[in-house]
Amino acid sequence: PRKTRRRGRAKARASPPPRKTRRRVRTKARRTSRRRKRTTMMKPTPTSPPRQKPRRRTKKTKRRWNPRRLKKERKEKRRRRRRRRARESLQMAKTRLKKTMPRRLLRKRKEGGIRMVTVKARWKEKKAKSK
Repeated sequence: PRKTRRRGRAKARASPPPRKTRRRVRTKARRTSRRRKRTTMMKPTPTSPPRQKPRRRTKKTKRRWNPRRLKKERKEKRRRRRRRRARESLQMAKTRLKKTMPRRLLRKRKEGGIRMVTVKARWKEKKAKSK
């Protein structure tokens, strides 16, 4: 039997992650361990290069589900990828052109001023040869 088109609502979209309900109470033990974790600046020896102080990382707040922002980020990523690909393909196209460029074009280039040989130019060349 032919399947009939299902009526009703569309398939479920990705739903936001469930919010955390119970807040965890921070105990004293956890606080002290965190204090110990921080790296200390090492004393440099006279010959060693100057060391950088480790960056204090600030805690990133948990980002809320925001479809609009996610869409923007995706768009941005796509744009970057496209740009990078375009740059790479341009480079590749240039090298390919160099490899496949006919001898005649190369000769013209050496003489000064490469002009891409058009059909009309080719026809003129032929005509000049036949004279």
